[in-house]
Amino acid sequence: MKRLIHTLGSCLLLLALAACGSKVNEVNKANFDKIKYTMTKQEVIAILGEPTESFDEVSRGVWGKWQKLNWKNDKTGVSINIEFQDGKAAKLGYFKIKIELKE
Repeated sequence: MKRLIHTLGSCLLLLALAACGSKVNEVNKANFDKIKYTMTKQEVIAILGEPTESFDEVSRGVWGKWQKLNWKNDKTGVSINIEFQDGKAAKLGYFKIKIELKE
């Protein structure tokens, strides 16, 4: 019984540590890597949170309707840009700008 409790406790600790690796709704590389082509806008927002910028849908003829959403983290310099074609992720972009603080 004591061994079972110890094993369960260890499993819970490992799960808690794994969950700390990448916070949901945070603009970072780990969450960007979770985004897959053809994900819906709602699925992407569930991972990254609400976008910082949104550009209205525009029609590109036979290519359907496009919408561009951007997520930015000013503290880390990370920017994620995703373009959706007919509601599905079609173009993914991850950028990190080096930030230098001058005093």
